[in-house]
Amino acid sequence: MLAFRYGFLFDDGMQRDFEPLIDEKTMGLVPSERPEFPAWTALDFNRCPNCPLDGSRHAYCPTAVALIDIVDLSKDRFS
Repeated sequence: MLAFRYGFLFDDGMQRDFEPLIDEKTMGLVPSERPEFPAWTALDFNRCPNCPLDGSRHAYCPTAVALIDIVDLSKDRFS
């Protein structure tokens, strides 16, 4: 696994770190393990019109799952 650390320092002085792991063979983002996923990661929630995934085999959108940690990091912030 390849590991990176991104540090975010916000205007109010709060600092948060984001540490994604990358699979060395596929170069894909390794999602964090968690007991449950947010509702917005469900494959059928705002599904892309060109999504090729079979809903019976994929309960969650892999891209949305990969974004959970970064969304959680900034969910209380204005862009």
